[in-house]
Amino acid sequence: MAIEAELKARVQNPEDVMARLEEAYGPGRPEVYQDTYYDLPVGALTSADRELRIRTVHGATDTRTVLTYKGARVDEASGSKPEHETRVEEYYGGTNTPPPVEQVRSALFGSRPAATVLLARDGEVVVGLASVSFLRPGGRG
Repeated sequence: MAIEAELKARVQNPEDVMARLEEAYGPGRPEVYQDTYYDLPVGALTSADRELRIRTVHGATDTRTVLTYKGARVDEASGSKPEHETRVEEYYGGTNTPPPVEQVRSALFGSRPAATVLLARDGEVVVGLASVSFLRPGGRG
């Protein structure tokens, strides 16, 4: 089991940081992350500080889909959470066959997600973000 921990920093000169990262690790890989979060209509996962997500990552040469469950925070200061991930392609589809994401979503969660997030990255740098929440104010679906 992995523990998710993110470090966020305000960057004064992003071009310099990108140049240093590329010098140290090679060129970035542009990717678009499409995240859809699920919860029960009563918001049971959200109220327990847990998350269930299907993420589809569109890269320059491939697309992969990951089902992720995140448990409650184990550290309030960092927001770190235990994280369990499964690549959907390992169980559905295959390397050359796209997984039936809509069938998996429908079978597991029905037709209504809690939220959808579209995240564009260049390596580790977020270059764009859009999100839509389907929960009403107060966390109830």
